[in-house]
Amino acid sequence: MRTRFTFIVAMAAVVLLAMPARSYAGAKQSAPVTVIPYTIGSTPWVTVYGSLADTRNSADNTSYITCSIGAYSYADGTVLPSANCQAYDAVHNLSAYCYTTNPVMIQTIQSITGDSYVNFYYASSSTTSTCTGMSVTKSSMYSPKTP
Repeated sequence: MRTRFTFIVAMAAVVLLAMPARSYAGAKQSAPVTVIPYTIGSTPWVTVYGSLADTRNSADNTSYITCSIGAYSYADGTVLPSANCQAYDAVHNLSAYCYTTNPVMIQTIQSITGDSYVNFYYASSSTTSTCTGMSVTKSSMYSPKTP
C-alpha cells in the first residue's frame, strides 16, 4: 500500500514538473478620455473620465485631460486656492471644463499622477461650470504613460 502511495506522489510530481510554466499578467483596461453630456430634469450635466496615460497613449494627437491648481489674489487682498479640470474627447468631438475652490476637491486634484484615472462631473450652464464631483484612481489595470 505504501509503495502505491509513493508511486502516485512521484507520478504527480512528474506531471507537475512537466507542465509548462504559465504567467498571468493581471487585469488590463484601456480608458482614454471620454466626455459624456446628459440631462437630469432640465439641468445639463457633463461627466468626464479617463486615464491620463491611456489618453496620452491614444492614437489621436488631440485628446487630453488636464487639471491645474493655482492661487489667485483679489483686490481686497484675499487669496484663494482654486483648481480646474478640462478635457477634450476627440472620438466624440466634445470638450469639458469645470472649476473649483473646494479644498477637498483641490486635495483630490493634487493626488493626480501621470498614470491616474480621473473622473469629474459638473452641472453645465452658461454662467458657471463648478465641479460637483471629483475622483482619482490609481490602479495596476491602467497602462503606464509612454513618451
